[in-house]
Amino acid sequence: MVTSDFPAMSPDRTVVASVAGFDDTVIAVIYRYVEPFVPLADLHLVVLSIEGDLDSDTACHLESAVRQAIDVGSPVCCDLRSAGFFGAAGARLLLSAAQQAADADTLFLVRGVRGMAGRVLAAVGFDRALIVQ
Repeated sequence: MVTSDFPAMSPDRTVVASVAGFDDTVIAVIYRYVEPFVPLADLHLVVLSIEGDLDSDTACHLESAVRQAIDVGSPVCCDLRSAGFFGAAGARLLLSAAQQAADADTLFLVRGVRGMAGRVLAAVGFDRALIVQ
């Protein structure tokens, strides 16, 4: 049995975008859901997760969802647990989102960073600029 420090994904997740490749194969699905963040304060976290590749074809869709969530003012989390490939477009998206959140005085978290995503973020120093959970 595998255990995780992360909460289970909400059964109430909504598909934000489904991205298909040139051969109509789905390369990524982006979901949005809300989970309790500070229950005693009735504060919730807007979670945006991606299943599949986070690359130049998919980053724009996740970026749009992240920007909309930050504009609402709730804390936002980008969940990369189910991300496959993680390219430079993903790193750019995360740094841009962190800057937008800071400008809006909103908390922005990234969780599930592992493998290539962790190496890419560390290589460019983004791991020090983001709150990684």
